Amino acid sequence: MKKRLNLAAVSLAVLLGATGCSMLNAAEAPVEKINTVSVTRGDLVLGLGADGRVALPVTSVNFGASGTVSSIQYSVGDSVKTGDLLAELDDTGYQFEISSAKNNLNKAQTAYDNAVSQYEYSVLSDENELEKLRQTIGGAFDDYTYALAISEARTSLERKTAELAEAELNVASPFDPYTYDNQIAEAEKNLTARQKEFDEAEAELLEEFDDYSYQNAIADAKTNLLRKEAALEEARDEAFDFDSYQYDKAIEEAETNLKRKKSEHAAAMKDYTSAKETGVSSSATQTLDSAFNNYYIAYNAYAENPTEENRMALQEAESKISSAQSEYDKASSSSESAVASAKTKVDSAQTASEDAQKALDDAKAELARAKADFNESAPSKTLSQNQAVEDAKKQLAKAQTDLERAVSQNESENGEKYETAKAALDDATANLEKAKTDKERARLQAEEDAAEQLENARTAVTDAQANVDKAHTNLTRARSDYENQRAEALVSLQLKQINADMNKNSNASISNAEFELEEAKLALQEAEDNLKQVSLYAPIDGQILSISKSVGESVTEQAGPPGVMMFGTGNSDGFMTLCDVTQIYLTASITEGDIVSVEKGQRINVTIDAIGDGVFYGTVTNVDSIPTTDSNGITTYEVTCLLDETSNIIKDGMNAYITFVKKENKDVLLIPNKAVFMENELQYVKVALSDGTFEQRKVVTGLSNGVQTEVISGLEEGETVVR
Repeated sequence: MKKRLNLAAVSLAVLLGATGCSMLNAAEAPVEKINTVSVTRGDLVLGLGADGRVALPVTSVNFGASGTVSSIQYSVGDSVKTGDLLAELDDTGYQFEISSAKNNLNKAQTAYDNAVSQYEYSVLSDENELEKLRQTIGGAFDDYTYALAISEARTSLERKTAELAEAELNVASPFDPYTYDNQIAEAEKNLTARQKEFDEAEAELLEEFDDYSYQNAIADAKTNLLRKEAALEEARDEAFDFDSYQYDKAIEEAETNLKRKKSEHAAAMKDYTSAKETGVSSSATQTLDSAFNNYYIAYNAYAENPTEENRMALQEAESKISSAQSEYDKASSSSESAVASAKTKVDSAQTASEDAQKALDDAKAELARAKADFNESAPSKTLSQNQAVEDAKKQLAKAQTDLERAVSQNESENGEKYETAKAALDDATANLEKAKTDKERARLQAEEDAAEQLENARTAVTDAQANVDKAHTNLTRARSDYENQRAEALVSLQLKQINADMNKNSNASISNAEFELEEAKLALQEAEDNLKQVSLYAPIDGQILSISKSVGESVTEQAGPPGVMMFGTGNSDGFMTLCDVTQIYLTASITEGDIVSVEKGQRINVTIDAIGDGVFYGTVTNVDSIPTTDSNGITTYEVTCLLDETSNIIKDGMNAYITFVKKENKDVLLIPNKAVFMENELQYVKVALSDGTFEQRKVVTGLSNGVQTEVISGLEEGETVVR
């Protein structure tokens, strides 16, 4: 409510009549200081504002095959380049598949080559048989073979006659002991060597077994078991020690933020209450009070000493009262605007306080969920360590068993070697005796053989003479058979030609073998492709954010390409997660009423809550066409933006405020909207002058974003205006 200070007449008629001045009284009232602001130069942005969140681009990297992790080349936090080897799986099974596929390919190739060879051989055989039949039909009788047989029979008769003469000579001296004497000498030499081997085997059997390496293996296994048991105890301790630091920190930050927002709300309420109660700025009131005080001082001075100088001072004091009263009236007219502005700040502070309270509740709920998840998963944390202890126990038992087996095997091998050497010695002794016996037996057998050979030679001469006679008979019979064979060959040629043509046009075995060969090639290619999947390479340049498995753990084949990009570090569930640190994206959900104002390629201005007043710039890269509707029925569309520059201080998940620029005027004069007021349909501002007074000046304004207004003319940069 406006308050007006009125002048009241005082009973100093004679004094006032003489000076022509009137005396004024002021009613005391609280006043507010006039707020001013400088005219600045900057960029004015008009656009749509929305809350967003930083979403770094991450790539989930998975193996294209299943298996056990054999090596990991990098650690979390390391930077990698495209094509760097990240990790490998145990390729034993895949190498076996390739070996098997190669064997199958070799077999298929061999089968195919055999089928082709058999087909070509079959065709060639048919051609040879046909040619033989043609030659049989078209050729004259060849008596060469029979004439040769007669000649060979006569030659055989001559040879057998000579052999008979030799057999008659052999009967006189049938046995040659040279070979048998050599055999006896070799047997004696062999007996000496076997005796030496027997002596060595007997000495080795008596040597003590060296168990040094086996005892070391047992000691190592015991040490490993103690280490695994210690690791199990450590894992048990860690499994039930929940780390709530990050959740407590989040709750502490949320509580601090809530206190700050409540404090801001209280301050806004105080300002609002003050604005309602004060009504007029203290500056105007103080100016008016000061004018009255100066007037009273001048009046008293003039009453005590009515000089011309004191009279002029009294008139000047009265003039200042009128001027101060005018300024007070102007300040009173802006009180309602101040109250409305304070109310807006109260509402905004109330909303911020409620949001901070919700953030605190969410942080506490997140702590409760994390504790529940931890308690649920705690029993499984020691599972791998338990298995490691059991494996260490098995390793120790195996080392002890190996020692026992080695001792037994040593005894068995040396005993077997001794028995083998003894048996060899016995065999060598027996062989020597056999060689001597064989010599005597051979002598007797030679005499019998010589007599038998003589009888056989006589019989052979008789048979050779019979063969000569038979050869002459065969020639006569062959001439007769030739004529019969020519007639039969003519019929066989016709039938064989038909069969040969059919065989030449039939190659089903080659087709089947060729099909199996191609199948084997495809199987080998598939096995080689599978082997490539055991090596995981970086699909992008980036930084490793997470690795879900360790060496020795199993992974399952993931479908799709080796690297899939997504936004936000919380979205990845792959074997390894990479982050492209050269790009920073933001996401925002825009309601269906505002999405028409956003388009791909549109420029954005961004402020990030955690960083402060700095402004980042970027571009809209994607506007989703698929909507999302929440439980309240509100439909929104996801918008993705890319910042022009990166910064290490920007982290994934940070809250941001995004302005989607519709229009922007750069390097223009700017003043607050509240500084502009209308009179007679013209725009004015009050400019503070150097002498402390104010000038009402007409201005021409341009673009306004609801907070600041562009000044086209009427003001200069650095001037001060009332707001």
